Amino acid sequence: MNPIFTIVLTFILIIVLCWVGSNIKSLPLFPEVTKISAHKTLDGVRGFAAIAVVIHHSFFVYQYHINNKWHIYLGDSREVVNNEFLRNLIVNLGGVAVCVFFMVTGFLFFDKGLKSSGEINVKDFYIKRFKRIAPMYYFSIALIFLVSLCFGMRNVGGITGVVNNWFGWLAFGMIPYNGITDSFDYGRINAGVIWTLAIEWQFYIITPLIYVFCSTRKRALFLVIASFIVLYSYYFSGIFDAKKATIYLCFIFGMLSSYIKDYIKFLHSFTVLKTVSSILALASISFSLCYHDTVYEPLNIISVGVFFILVSSGCTIFGILTSRAFKFAGLISYSVYLMHGLILNVCINLLPNGCSHFYFSLVSVIFIILISALTYLIIERPFMFNRKAIRVSSIRKEV
Repeated sequence: MNPIFTIVLTFILIIVLCWVGSNIKSLPLFPEVTKISAHKTLDGVRGFAAIAVVIHHSFFVYQYHINNKWHIYLGDSREVVNNEFLRNLIVNLGGVAVCVFFMVTGFLFFDKGLKSSGEINVKDFYIKRFKRIAPMYYFSIALIFLVSLCFGMRNVGGITGVVNNWFGWLAFGMIPYNGITDSFDYGRINAGVIWTLAIEWQFYIITPLIYVFCSTRKRALFLVIASFIVLYSYYFSGIFDAKKATIYLCFIFGMLSSYIKDYIKFLHSFTVLKTVSSILALASISFSLCYHDTVYEPLNIISVGVFFILVSSGCTIFGILTSRAFKFAGLISYSVYLMHGLILNVCINLLPNGCSHFYFSLVSVIFIILISALTYLIIERPFMFNRKAIRVSSIRKEV
């Protein structure tokens, strides 16, 4: 099947599953999906990013299972990708999703800094961050170890080998790590997603310093402008490579979006301007996905920045980002992000040899959404809201 149809049908299936989940009134998720949050579009943006990264990695995992190479089909008897447009789209679905996640982080914490005039309880900040990130992360790592046992653990040879191969997994990828089974190189068993958590923690480390500049809006603006100048200067002078500069720029675009949102939110108050902003947001993200061969270029990231500035200021893209389905996807996006690679790899190894990418994708996303919704309820949500975990038996009764 043409990969465009696979992408579209996989996307539709994910949205349908999320829509069904968002309309089960007896589930604890229902009030969270229906409530109006302070940043009403951001859950939808996270939902879009989660869907994009799942579709992106489905192609890579499928290829990796066939010939142990981490890329898209370049052509043979089972050709998947055969033109530049498709290649750009599939590759950039992952890159754009990661950049959007980083922008959301920059936006939220800079916005909190501005609202609190730079006040921060550093101890509480790091405790809350750890409680938000760690439980679901370590659960996913535990599952990775269990699945690796099924494939056969790698003989790492002593304490040094244990540190080099395993400890990085426990440290959010902040130190180098290797695969823990010979069946998967590096971190391919979960699609290698934990490198982004290491970047997130780097941002958390400097967040108290950022808050120093949030004491006044003038200082905050100075920080944003200076950061743009420094990062682009470092890139053009060769101090930072393209990917590193782009990643850091994502956080700065998020911070800029937070700063200017109140100045441009009027765009979404008038029907004509609301339509124009939605069209511009769609055009910007489409350009980012399809025009360049990579989004990890400091100039290419500008179009993603334009998209994020518009949606973070209230652009709903014709109501899509505030729909229940996208909000549901946004709520479970962290679980989706951590779990999808492992689930994709398990599914491709359990399905019959020679199954099509289309069949593999549809089967996998069903399990990804169901399991991610479950882990959100049982693991993420209790630590976020200091509530007791939802029992699986009670969820079964409610459904």
